[in-house]
Amino acid sequence: LEGESLFRAGLRWPREAGNLRLTRGLGRLNAAASDGAEPRAASRAYGRAALLGGQVEAGLAHLARAAELGGASDGLTWAVAAWLAGRSDLARGGLRRLLGEHQEPGRPGFHLAAGQLLIQEGEDLWPGFNRQALPMILWGAFEHLLEATRLTPTDRRAWEALGDLLLGKGAANQAHTCYQRVLAVAPSGEVEEKVWRAAKLGYLE
Repeated sequence: LEGESLFRAGLRWPREAGNLRLTRGLGRLNAAASDGAEPRAASRAYGRAALLGGQVEAGLAHLARAAELGGASDGLTWAVAAWLAGRSDLARGGLRRLLGEHQEPGRPGFHLAAGQLLIQEGEDLWPGFNRQALPMILWGAFEHLLEATRLTPTDRRAWEALGDLLLGKGAANQAHTCYQRVLAVAPSGEVEEKVWRAAKLGYLE
């Protein structure tokens, strides 16, 4: 969607006509969501953009529509958006269905589970820049796994999942570092094999 591209460009480069791009992107996403041509994609994109633009009710409504039309990743986006908007009671049911009990944004287990779900949904890593400085509704698996390792630096599952993601994207050296963090917590023959593979692909051997 053109509007989504404009909106993302405004977020990525705020000093280079960022506000103008955000405004134009939001307008075009609103039009796309209204004409019904691509209901899921348009509702998802406009919902996120509207929330970031301060239009909370419109944003939540469109994300709820995307969740009805889409898969687990859209449901997660809606639940996180509702949580961040102060609707924790509403969000908790969706988070429970998707991720299990006691999963709330800000907890290490939530970010690990969210990262694993988004990997399954194909929303693992967007090229260009780390979105962790942006609101959580724009995060992919990479940002959630990174947050899980930040909150619990000894979480070997999060480090290994992050390493697997990076290795699959061709970032062998960064994956090698993640696997080394796993081995620093506990020895694993399987992870040692991954360390060797990452080192070979990253020309570290």
